[in-house]
Amino acid sequence: MARAAGGVRPQQEEPLLDRRTKPLRAAELAAAIERAIAQLPPRCREAYLLRRQHHLSYAEIARVMGIAPKTVEIQIGAALKALRASLADWLAP
Repeated sequence: MARAAGGVRPQQEEPLLDRRTKPLRAAELAAAIERAIAQLPPRCREAYLLRRQHHLSYAEIARVMGIAPKTVEIQIGAALKALRASLADWLAP
């Protein structure tokens, strides 16, 4: 692609179809994430949401849930593993 004056490349316009489908794909992905979170086992879901939505530390989550910090780590790890599996089609290159 040729450079415009001043060495800056001109911005290429996004195809019309992509501009129209991106918001739909984003909404579909958001819905898929919500479904995947809802399907997590209760303790995994609680630990995951306390971490991701409420930004609590593992120690804070442990106090809230009445479990050891290491158990919080295990529950969040299990949640992430389950989410990766549930959302595998969305994560593929």
